[in-house]
Amino acid sequence: AMMGFEPGEARVPKSSVLALDLDGVIIDAKDVLELLRKYRKDDHIKGVLIRISSPGGVVGPSQELFDEIKRTREEYK
Repeated sequence: AMMGFEPGEARVPKSSVLALDLDGVIIDAKDVLELLRKYRKDDHIKGVLIRISSPGGVVGPSQELFDEIKRTREEYK
C-alpha cells in the first residue's frame, strides 16, 4: 500500500515531503514510478521518503524503480 499523494490530486499547497511505501514482492512498480515522476517536479516537494519492505522481485520493475530513484536524486537534488 502506498501512503502520500494520489496521482489525480492537484499541486501540493505547501512545503511537503513525498512519502511512498512499497510493500511486498516488486512485480510492477508503475504506481510508485507515476507518483515519483509527477511530484518530484513540484516545487513544494522538498524531499522524498521511500520505505521499501520487500524480499525482492522481478528484475525489470526493480531496476526501473532503482533507475528512477537515482535519476530523481541526481536531477532534483
